[in-house]
Amino acid sequence: ESKVVAGWVLDQILVMLHPFMPFITEELWHSMGERKYDLIHARWPEPKAEVDQLALRELSRLQEIISDIRGGRVALKIAPSNKVYLSIQNDGANERQLVNRYFQPICRMANVVGGKMIVDGSGYNFQKLDEFGDFTGYSEGTVVGVRIDSKDLAFAGMINSGNTDAKAERDHITQQLDKATKERDALAGRLSNAAFVEKAKPEAVEKARADHAEKAAEAERLQAALARLG
Repeated sequence: ESKVVAGWVLDQILVMLHPFMPFITEELWHSMGERKYDLIHARWPEPKAEVDQLALRELSRLQEIISDIRGGRVALKIAPSNKVYLSIQNDGANERQLVNRYFQPICRMANVVGGKMIVDGSGYNFQKLDEFGDFTGYSEGTVVGVRIDSKDLAFAGMINSGNTDAKAERDHITQQLDKATKERDALAGRLSNAAFVEKAKPEAVEKARADHAEKAAEAERLQAALARLG
């Protein structure tokens, strides 16, 4: 298939170059294989490109899913070389079909192991499958290593205990979140003070607004990171 496509592309290039480089393109045209006519008689390319909208939507969604999984790994500070074990926590038929159709690329590009996670009173274990299986046996209070959301799709899984300390990371993110929240609220209080807004220098007010927006975004990011930990 690759050779056929490459041959077609080279033919189109030769056709378009022929008016400007007639002799060398004619020579190349015949040297590339048996031809029923000379290049000078070839039809000018008539592009009729059509975009497969379904394929485009699927590819965009696939990119989002891989990006969200990678984002979850970064939030958990999991080294790129370490694997995360994931299964599907919610049942969305379309999403399930998509991730299982592209099971191998997702596992390879996000460095995850797909399968089925089973939780019982003694803990949780993971069964490797050739697709993302159901997350089963979840009960309130059961500790799950990681949860990664991607729009309506939710992955649940676990991290090899030798790869990262999920509890320590949860505590660390919580401390950062508390700090960012306090700073955000303090800046919001200052900006809601009419005396400050009216009497302070314009550049000081603008800086306070910029700092508030930054801390609000940081708090939102940390909250999302904390949610991924389950």
